[in-house]
Amino acid sequence: MRRILRARPVAAGLVLLAAAVTAAGCSSSSSTSTGSGSSSAPSTSASPSTSSSGSGSTSESPSGLPLGAPLTVAQQAAILAKYTGGKVGKATGAPIELGWVNTDTGLSAFPVFTEAAKAAVAFVNNNLDGVNGHPIKFVTCSIASEEDGTSCGSTFVNDPNLHAVIESVLIAGSDTFFKTINNTKAVVQVSANSPADLDPYPGQTPNVFTLNAGSVGGYAAQVTYAVKYEHIKKMLLIGEDDPAVREGYASLAKELAGFGIQTKSVFTTPGAGASQIAADLQGVQATSYDGWFNSSDQQTCANVYAYAQQAGMPKLLIGSECNGSLFKSQYGSWSPKDLVFPDLGWNVFLPNETPQQDAINYAISEGVPTGNDPYSEGDSFYSVLNTVRAMNAAGTKQTTAGIATAIRGLKAPILGNAGSGFDCGAVANYPTICGDVSGLVEYNGTSYVRISPSKTVPDLQVWQFKS
Repeated sequence: MRRILRARPVAAGLVLLAAAVTAAGCSSSSSTSTGSGSSSAPSTSASPSTSSSGSGSTSESPSGLPLGAPLTVAQQAAILAKYTGGKVGKATGAPIELGWVNTDTGLSAFPVFTEAAKAAVAFVNNNLDGVNGHPIKFVTCSIASEEDGTSCGSTFVNDPNLHAVIESVLIAGSDTFFKTINNTKAVVQVSANSPADLDPYPGQTPNVFTLNAGSVGGYAAQVTYAVKYEHIKKMLLIGEDDPAVREGYASLAKELAGFGIQTKSVFTTPGAGASQIAADLQGVQATSYDGWFNSSDQQTCANVYAYAQQAGMPKLLIGSECNGSLFKSQYGSWSPKDLVFPDLGWNVFLPNETPQQDAINYAISEGVPTGNDPYSEGDSFYSVLNTVRAMNAAGTKQTTAGIATAIRGLKAPILGNAGSGFDCGAVANYPTICGDVSGLVEYNGTSYVRISPSKTVPDLQVWQFKS
């Protein structure tokens, strides 16, 4: 079967990929919101299914997001309050601050993350009793440059009432941000992408946490799958002509050579159209490679996919940003047929796997009704709910140390963490990583099906937690 894999479009993550592949190969503006909710709901226990239709009917929201069995807001609240350790109802106490940083502006902006996070905070305040009865005052700051990292960091450092921050996707500025806050805030990362994200304070125990395997872990899982389960022998590396991509691909080529994989790199001009992408691929005889690894934006991925359909699909195409509104408009679904993409264990395209995921899908569809990237919107929801869960667990100890201790004490299953392993700091080179597994999901043209973990492909354990 020909398959396409999706990876996050963060070039900095490629610089870190070589070490991750080695590890994998060794182991088989601020605001507050109000509202109300009540009542009871179904049990939160459930076993993962292998398809979006495996345990109940699936419909779609107006934006196309899959929805499971009908859930009222009160039922959503009861399910998610049990997960966060909160109560059903509207928060009415004094506000408690929660910070948020994301790249909201610029050429490589991801404003959808912030939009979804605000919707998640509104849901928590309106229906989950906030944090121990206190409504969240959401303090947001956009980082699109190194200077922004310093500015946002200074804003948070100088706020004595803010002790926890969620770091979304930062294209630049994470290094200066961490240097400025100087380990004085508890930071929950949507996904570790850069060297600063993975080891912000060398030699120290960071109060920074990625509750999953991060982008670099996802890359490692995809390469492991390509080599071990799809038996790829020749891999074409496709990326935009960017220094970070060139450096990352040079390292990746050396690592793949160690697996006996022959590679070749082709670098496309940023913003190149379909005809230019086709010419670039034809020029390197792309169809002679049985696997393609593509790290670029959604439009470039669409152009690569279009050429693959025309010239002959490779056995495996590892793609970047290969689902979203662009594919919805072109193919009638969020993903092109045979797309396989990294999964962090709780996936918006598989609402029937767990009651929590189903409740989140309904909350997203109601809070972000015109959303265009449900995969990313799910990441934001997970991160807000996980942070609230930790802050609830911290009780009256709403300090950096208290919240950080609560995060380290979280137990799986955790939203966004594919496996049962949860041990922050267990990976020496990546002390912020808390998760050890990345799963895979495939869109087969009619539904989403879990590839890993499954009977044929087990958990892709990308970090060697156990000898």
